[in-house]
Amino acid sequence: MKNTIKKSDFVLTPYMKSNDFQATCQILNTVVPYILLWFLAVKAAAISAWFLPPIIILMTLFSVRCFSLMHDCGHYSLFNSKKINRCVGFILGIINAIPQYPWSRDHAFHHKTNGNWEQYRGVADFISTEEFSKLNSSDQRFYELLRHPLMAFPGGFFYLALQPRLVLIVGIYDFVVDLFSCLKNNPGIGLSAIVSAHKSKHCVLAITEMEKVLVKCDRIIS
Repeated sequence: MKNTIKKSDFVLTPYMKSNDFQATCQILNTVVPYILLWFLAVKAAAISAWFLPPIIILMTLFSVRCFSLMHDCGHYSLFNSKKINRCVGFILGIINAIPQYPWSRDHAFHHKTNGNWEQYRGVADFISTEEFSKLNSSDQRFYELLRHPLMAFPGGFFYLALQPRLVLIVGIYDFVVDLFSCLKNNPGIGLSAIVSAHKSKHCVLAITEMEKVLVKCDRIIS
């Protein structure tokens, strides 16, 4: 007799609650070894470059772990406090060189609209079969090439590893240029006013976290 899996067979309630103690332990047993591996890599490099590959592999695994915890902070699910999730997520974003807040908002949009064809068509920007049939043969082949399953590896690497860091670099550059431009035109302007008026030409939220930290520092100084 075939057993039917029921919804009641899945007990999810115990796993839907945040636990600050467990979250703290997860942060410590991830971030501390990651930092120690950096020091170990520096010491090992001074002896021989052959010691680096296994250390780099471990660092990559811990970096992925940091990213996973940053992801949970973005969902405000790691800690009970929303503010602590924001602060810890920001620190993990620095470790990963990823602007955590804009990344998490973009990720939230993915969760909110996934399955809504009019608003979101996935990270690969899929098109319908009707739209595909209207493409010419060369565009169809190009579309199929870019969305081949094997392209998930270079595409995923760009989406997760390169794109957030490029956005961060370009966003910081854009803000620094705007900062000096404002100070040149109006030397008496405050940092808070510059941050409030700044609109990134490349990504609206690219440096939201950095700007907020600068505002807080300006308020403390003043």
